[in-house]
Amino acid sequence: MTDYHKEHSFRQGKLCSLNIKYTNLITKQTRNYMKHLFLSLFATCLAFACMHPAAAQDWTYDFEDFTQAINAQGPKRVIDATLNGVGWHMYGVRDNYDGTDFCNGKGSMRLYGEMMSSSSDADEPINFTLSEPRSIGTFEFKMRANSNWYNTNTSWITQYTTDGDNWITIGDEFAAGKDVETVSRTINMHNCRVRIVRSDYLTYDASEALAFRDIVNIDDIRLSGYDGSESTQLSADVSSLDFGEVIKDEQKTLSFTLTHIDLPAEATMSIEGQAASSFTFTPQQLGDAESDVISVTCQPLQKGMLKAVFTVRSGSISLQIPLSAYGRMPEGIRFSGGTGTAEDPFIISDATDLEELSDNVENNKESFAGQYFLMTSDIDMSNVANLRPIGNNFGRSADLPDFIRPFSGTFDGAGHTIRNLQMEHRNELFGGLFGIIDNATIKNVNIDNSDIYISVGAAAIVGAGTGKCSIVNCHVGENVSITNGSYYAGGIIGGLLQGDGSTIADCTNAATVKSINISGGIIANNSQTGLTIERCGSVGNIVEANSYTGGICGYTTEGLTINDCYNTGKIELYNNQQNPNIFGGGILGAAMEVSAYDNITITNCYNAGHLDYDYGTMHPIFVFQNTEGNNYTIVNCYNATDIAPGGYAMVDQLTTAQMRLPVFADMLNEYERSVWQFEEGVNNGLPVPTGGAADKIVPAIGQQKTMAKIVNGRVVVEGSYDSITVYDISGQQVDANALPDGLYIVKITSNGKTTTQKIMK
Repeated sequence: MTDYHKEHSFRQGKLCSLNIKYTNLITKQTRNYMKHLFLSLFATCLAFACMHPAAAQDWTYDFEDFTQAINAQGPKRVIDATLNGVGWHMYGVRDNYDGTDFCNGKGSMRLYGEMMSSSSDADEPINFTLSEPRSIGTFEFKMRANSNWYNTNTSWITQYTTDGDNWITIGDEFAAGKDVETVSRTINMHNCRVRIVRSDYLTYDASEALAFRDIVNIDDIRLSGYDGSESTQLSADVSSLDFGEVIKDEQKTLSFTLTHIDLPAEATMSIEGQAASSFTFTPQQLGDAESDVISVTCQPLQKGMLKAVFTVRSGSISLQIPLSAYGRMPEGIRFSGGTGTAEDPFIISDATDLEELSDNVENNKESFAGQYFLMTSDIDMSNVANLRPIGNNFGRSADLPDFIRPFSGTFDGAGHTIRNLQMEHRNELFGGLFGIIDNATIKNVNIDNSDIYISVGAAAIVGAGTGKCSIVNCHVGENVSITNGSYYAGGIIGGLLQGDGSTIADCTNAATVKSINISGGIIANNSQTGLTIERCGSVGNIVEANSYTGGICGYTTEGLTINDCYNTGKIELYNNQQNPNIFGGGILGAAMEVSAYDNITITNCYNAGHLDYDYGTMHPIFVFQNTEGNNYTIVNCYNATDIAPGGYAMVDQLTTAQMRLPVFADMLNEYERSVWQFEEGVNNGLPVPTGGAADKIVPAIGQQKTMAKIVNGRVVVEGSYDSITVYDISGQQVDANALPDGLYIVKITSNGKTTTQKIMK
């Protein structure tokens, strides 16, 4: 190798060595740079992540192990439990133990619209609330109504909060139905909580509420991850407005600041709820700035607790601010006004007036004899827990001189309705809206959507009456349940005790009446002489366990008169004691030990209700029992033989189809009367007695009357007449001179007047 080649090779080796060292240096520097760059980027990402939390993972829960998670605690408790690693606060929920009632799988949660009484002192809306803030995209779950509340009117809402005070409603309110449905709400908020709550935020005092109601089953809850897309802000600097006590018709104003940024649609504001008419607000529209001061004024239009909700809505979101106040009458004003005279009656306009009346009879021992009351509006009793009946003997021993504190005034409901009356008085005697009345008049009162339980003497209107009482034009709806614990349950009145000459007229009952002993659609028990029941009807189901029951009156020990009454309700007589000596009737159930000087008279009545029994005897009108003489009369009474089949004495048999014909009303309207009429959509097409009594003329004994009878197959009329027309039971005109065996209606015209008479061959 030449010197040149040696030198070249040496230089190449040095160069390679230098390249390797340089490469190593560059690689090391690059690695250090990349390390520092990675650390820098990591720190930046971490700082960014602290500012904007990473999207939360989806969370689900299927309630299959809910029983264990809540330690099988019932709806009367506040529960805080961890479900699939996430904490929830609950009030008024329980596990679903009924395998026929689940939404999905064999486990779900029951969410109660109302709670039963409890030792817990919690007082909050029924709710299911996420107690740990999370970043949430959507909130989704499945629901289905409990089988007993498929037709409930209770509605619920889903809400979220970012500050714990302002709850924003997402989407419309909803109500569970018979089928499983999915509720899904888009939230897209980080660090928020969600809940399911009643839309009216109704709270129950757990120590006073009476029953479980409006149960919704919840299953398969899902919280999806937040996608970071929210920009809307809707909030207030208050979570509620409480006005405290405000004198009726005076004003009090409170204000709050409403913040609204990037709302999805033009906002609207409103006040809704039970007492919305007692609140107003300004301004009526939001301004262009990001906040507005809203002033709300309370001017009570009634007494007592007033609740409403101020709501601002924008697209699918809304914010609610609950409003509350207590309306109080000025000093010296009783009830909602009035002085108690016939010309200026005491005004009953709300639930607190009924409470005041009950309190005055009970604690002030006022009977209000000779004084008058007038209802001026429908009344919702939802916020009154277990009203003490107006007039009663609760909690007092019989040896006290004022053991019984009755109501003795005149109460006129003016056709208004009392709803949501919940009463449960165990080990007490006589209860309903009125417990005990004496020489009182109760008229024009309606009761609906109520549950009443009294040990003895349960009814919707009056538990018991003494003296000469009048109960007129009172009606009990089909959404009412009346139950006794031992004796006497009636739709209108539990019983009439000592006294005579009372009247029950123009009343109807559609309630379900459940009794251990003695029940009636209108009155359970009568111990007064001379009671008259007229133009009354019962369509409700009566379930009697042991003794006597009747569609109109269950049991009497004195003479009475029942005119122009009907029963179309089912009567069930289940004799648990298997006693053959019990009785039931479509009109009157039993009459025992009636004096020979007293008469039982039943005229112009019919039964078209099912008669179910396993022991004893039932009759579509009345089974004559143990009295001192044959002092009873049954005239012009009918039975729907296709509903209550069988041959019965003292009653004419027709089908329901025949009872729906116009001629049947003519048959019930004997003489110059127009008591019975057909009203469209009423009583399943069967006739009903009307309340107008002016033309209800019944001839006095001995009065001359043009009479018809059948002799040798032809109609013969005694007395003068202008013309006669004969109809068969189907309403077809027939030849008056050739009548086969059957029942006929004869219309006789004499001196310009037409009378109708039933005759039979």
